[in-house]
Amino acid sequence: MGTMGIKTKYITGYRSRKDAILTAMRGDGDATVFSYGAIRKHVLNKRFKAMFLIGTDKRIAKMPDVLTAVELD
Repeated sequence: MGTMGIKTKYITGYRSRKDAILTAMRGDGDATVFSYGAIRKHVLNKRFKAMFLIGTDKRIAKMPDVLTAVELD
């Protein structure tokens, strides 16, 4: 169990961030972790739905409804 009480299975081995993002978009997993910069265009184009943000205590203006991990605690 992870810190948030979620059972996790990590899928690794992708050659590039692009491959990993495409795999996530295909639905090979239920969730993925990327930096905002890496997936910004996919979130803003509604290809990904951001559940929450890690590594910041302030919401991102372009995603005002997405909670930060600090807010989840």
